[in-house]
Amino acid sequence: MIIEQLVRGEQILPLATDICERGLSPLERLAAIRHPVLEGHFVMVEGNRRLCSLKLLRDPAKAPTTDRKVFKKLADRKPALPRSLEVAVFPSRDLANQWIALKHGGQQNGIGTKNWNSSQSSRFKNSLTNIARPNSLALAVLDYAVDTEIITNEQRTSIALTTVTRYLTNPVVRSALGLTSPSEFLVNVEKSEFDLALSRFLEDVLSGEVHSRSKATERADYGRSLIASGHSPATKLPDAYSPSEKIASPAKTNPDLTAVTDDNPSPRRNNRSPDLGTRVVRTGYAVHISNHTTKRVFDELRDIDASKYTFAAAALLRLLMERVCRAYAKKHGLGDIGDLAPVIGRCATHMEHKAGASKSVFQIWRTLSSNAQHYLSPGTLGTYIHGGTTPVLTELRRGWTDLEEGFTLMLDAIR
Repeated sequence: MIIEQLVRGEQILPLATDICERGLSPLERLAAIRHPVLEGHFVMVEGNRRLCSLKLLRDPAKAPTTDRKVFKKLADRKPALPRSLEVAVFPSRDLANQWIALKHGGQQNGIGTKNWNSSQSSRFKNSLTNIARPNSLALAVLDYAVDTEIITNEQRTSIALTTVTRYLTNPVVRSALGLTSPSEFLVNVEKSEFDLALSRFLEDVLSGEVHSRSKATERADYGRSLIASGHSPATKLPDAYSPSEKIASPAKTNPDLTAVTDDNPSPRRNNRSPDLGTRVVRTGYAVHISNHTTKRVFDELRDIDASKYTFAAAALLRLLMERVCRAYAKKHGLGDIGDLAPVIGRCATHMEHKAGASKSVFQIWRTLSSNAQHYLSPGTLGTYIHGGTTPVLTELRRGWTDLEEGFTLMLDAIR
């Protein structure tokens, strides 16, 4: 049976899982030729794996008996499957084969598909961090868990991506696992300890203890329970790294040095990563602050060694945010009393419509007012202050970079 052969030998399950989560790739079409005998029928010559995956997602009963259960779990997610498919119909097998060979035959002196080298691949992955993709971290974590055999492929298919995404957007859960970024797969703990914490988290997902119907407060409580039970990593490293990279000791590697060769007699250095450093405020940043108390808060935030006093730095950032936003709201009659998040939202709206700020300036502030789970939101910074979770220097530094223009605009306005 063709379906059984494909499932056994052509990795249909991972492809079906991906289609279930992201749909078919819009970059590729299927291809067919007309059946030589049956009128109105076609023979698929390109895309058999995709077609097989779609058939099994629509009707898991067609899967081999031993695999039927796992495909039914995928189908039970009710994925948005296409009602029709775009298929290129070739007049002959020979003509179709020319294009199939071009696609699958490698570079072929430049006329075929050119694979990315490691630098090009890394550059593309890094560019994704500028795109709002809430599930990108969850996808990376689940892929890593399969690659390191923390979970099996079959277990992967039974995990709802939305569940993992909702938990990993919670800063308390991320901190408990050792993850340092809401979008990039980076940790600042020993890899072995991260693997153990991730294993426990995914066990709880598979058992149903962790589920998508939870509230934000319940997700934060779960993160705290990981810490309290000793499942959270204990060994913090000075710099964040990706666990997916094949490195023996992330804390000792020096990615800034290039190899020494005959053509390159002396080592060259890349420019320093903006994520590295001990201060939250960018070196060289200057702004005039009229209010004496606000000035002192800013000076302390600018000068504090946040690598040693990360809690204090988070508290100072929140205090500066509150003082500046309330002063800006009061000056422009926006209403400066009440919870800070709505005040920030009103300031963002004013920056957009009245102050003429660009989207890159006001959008982050609007996000802080509407997304309580954002790592820079007043609520999240507040959990740091009250010891609910541990702040991460990398996030504070990136946060300042995102907020800097907005701070400048508001501080200039209230001079």
